[in-house]
Amino acid sequence: MAVESRVTQEEIKKEPEKPIHREKTCLLLLRVFTNNNGRHHRMDEFSRGNVPSCELQIYTWMDATLK
Repeated sequence: MAVESRVTQEEIKKEPEKPIHREKTCLLLLRVFTNNNGRHHRMDEFSRGNVPSCELQIYTWMDATLK
């Protein structure tokens, strides 16, 4: 017996996003830990409140894009 699968994409209606009031809303701190060894950081590198030294801190808004 053959099983047929059909995937359709429905248009999702979103409410328009409210613009962020930049004078009343706090920035978001995005902490990025880079690694030049070509691997991910191990979980034990983040244990007990410690973090790797190679950190990039980015202060940004919640509606920012990566462009």
